[in-house]
Amino acid sequence: MLSYTFIWLPKFPHVQLKDDIVASLEEWIRHLALAYDWRVEDLDIQPEIVQLVIACAPSDPPKKIAQTIMQTTSENIMADYPRLDEEHPAGSFWAPGYYVVAPGRLLDTEEISRYIEHQRREQGIS
Repeated sequence: MLSYTFIWLPKFPHVQLKDDIVASLEEWIRHLALAYDWRVEDLDIQPEIVQLVIACAPSDPPKKIAQTIMQTTSENIMADYPRLDEEHPAGSFWAPGYYVVAPGRLLDTEEISRYIEHQRREQGIS
């Protein structure tokens, strides 16, 4: 098995991951991991980011994992949380990128902050 760490964030900076959405995301991500024979080693959902450490077979490329999880959870969020669906007319809840590190490890606060700043600059927000 290989392990990767992924982080990604909501498309809009004012959207916070909290309360019921955190529980839903945890459930959906763990369900997807089980369905694809991936193993969640760590899952940390903070108001600004999702950090996931996941183990998988060497035949599962990181891009497939990220796209599967981000696309499925985005669709679920839009279906289950109408208030967020209205705020995201393009239909995508997540910012158009992710950060991946191999082998998987928990990222420190500085590394996460640098990624958030980079992603927001790429979006033209900061």
